[in-house]
Amino acid sequence: MGEVRQTATYGPLPNNNDWFNGAFRVKFSMEQQVEIATIQFFFSKLGYNRPGKPHAVRLNADYSVTENASTTPNWFHYWNQTPAGGTDVLYNPESTIRFGTTPSMRYWRDWKRQPALEPLVQQWRGRIWIYDRASGRDTRRDGSGQEITGIDLFANTVAHERRHVQQFEAGEAAVAGWSWGVAPTDPLWNHETHDQDQDDLPWPMAGRFSFPPGLQPG
Repeated sequence: MGEVRQTATYGPLPNNNDWFNGAFRVKFSMEQQVEIATIQFFFSKLGYNRPGKPHAVRLNADYSVTENASTTPNWFHYWNQTPAGGTDVLYNPESTIRFGTTPSMRYWRDWKRQPALEPLVQQWRGRIWIYDRASGRDTRRDGSGQEITGIDLFANTVAHERRHVQQFEAGEAAVAGWSWGVAPTDPLWNHETHDQDQDDLPWPMAGRFSFPPGLQPG
């Protein structure tokens, strides 16, 4: 008898990522022949057939936020259960250009302008949004030129945004909202400008307030 191939599909997908870590022994029977094989299951990265309720977030045109707006792709649902993710990480399907966002920082100004939305600053404090680009590929900015892909890029993006959470907490403790939500051309832009002179103050803030010479931008 020649080679016989058969494709089998298992459904529905499990809710827990740990289920994919094990190997399973299955029995195949054909024409009175029985064989035991060890197999492993995989999920479709870009599929949406994982179980559970929708829990993606969406930023609306008026800067309000809709929770449980849609379901999350398989990659986010399962990767976020690993040490790379966490309960502070949520999926947002909107952006095709960003990897992630710290919403309380990025939308601080937009939320503060509207009294009805101001509570969102605290609601999303300490939480981050991840977009589809975080599941693809990118090149490190540390000069190494190393390409990172898949769950490694997801982990790097989460770590990057968590650093912005730390920046937010440091800035809020010093002068509430000192730089949140401004454009990259603004001298108070927060991104990659935190404490360049190692004085425990974000450097634009040190320059705008009359601190001793040792606390001026280095």
